[in-house]
This record gives sequence, structure tokens and C-alpha cells, in this order.
Amino acid sequence: MLCILLKLVEAEYGREVAEGTCLLEGGWTTAGQPGARGASRMSMEKMNRLTMMASVIMLGLIAVNTLILSSIKSAIEKTGSAGPEWMGAAVAALLVGISLAHLLGLTNLALQSKYGKGGSILRGTALVMGVLSLFLLAVDVVMLNDIGHEYMLSHDIAGEWRFVFTGHFVHGMFGVLMLVQCMTAGRS
Repeated sequence: MLCILLKLVEAEYGREVAEGTCLLEGGWTTAGQPGARGASRMSMEKMNRLTMMASVIMLGLIAVNTLILSSIKSAIEKTGSAGPEWMGAAVAALLVGISLAHLLGLTNLALQSKYGKGGSILRGTALVMGVLSLFLLAVDVVMLNDIGHEYMLSHDIAGEWRFVFTGHFVHGMFGVLMLVQCMTAGRS
């Protein structure tokens, strides 16, 4: 999956970003050859800006998804019905959007970690939180599927809702960390 993302990045921003041969701090390419500051450095800056925009969009998607899920939860508790079908489709579409933003963010972090100069606690924290958050996206899908099956049988689904909302909190934390990481990477 990472190879597909790298191909997409290569198509959009050029081969030097996808291969990691862009200029990094200190003006050296990853091959150790001095290079001219120019198109390569701009490509990494574009990647950071794209990831920053994706982080902001992801935070919005998470907020909207949380509102829709809260509405579904209250509808189930009050009426026993999940509400309109468009809400389920909206949740699925929002989860796909959040997943794509995660993959873009993790790709950017992987490129920065592999070819960046020195380590960063913020980058490492964001990378770990991103992998955990991506895993929790899969857990969200499973929990929402369980909720869909169990509420019709009148089983207790409070635990599943806690997992879903906790997962959304972790997704939001990753979005904030990505935003801060991109801002600090843009300054250096």
C-alpha cells in the first residue's frame, strides 16, 4: 500500500520526493551529493503543505463524523432505530476520507523519518500515533458493524460506542500532531 502512495506522490510532486532524493536540511541529497537548492526542496515543502491541508481537513471530517455518530447513538437509545440511511453512508464516506488523510500523513512522516536529518520526538510520536490511529480506523469499522448487528437484537452496545469515540479521539490527536509536525518541518 505504501508503494501505491509513493507512486501517487511521485506523479504529483516528482520523482525526487518519492525516492527521497530531495534536498534536506543542510543542502545535501540523500545520496550524499551536494545539490542546488531549488525544485527538490520545493517539492518537499509542497508535500508538507499538502499534508498540513490534509490534517486540517481530517480534523474537520473527524468532527463531522463524531456529530453524526452521536446523532445515531442518541437515535438508537431513544427510538431503537439508527435513523436515516444517509447517515450510515456519510459515516462510511467520512471514514474513507479520514483513512486517506492518515495514509498521506504516514507517507510524509515515513519520508521525513527516512531522509530527514536527525530524529525528532514529535515526528516519532506522530508516527506511532498515526499507526495506532490507522489500526483504530479498522477497529471503528468492526465496532460499527457490531453496533449495527447488536442494536437490532437489543443487546448492550455501550462498550462498542466507547471504543468508537475513543478511536475518534485518537484520530483527532494524530491530526493535531500531523499539523504541528508539518508546521515545524516547514520552519526548518
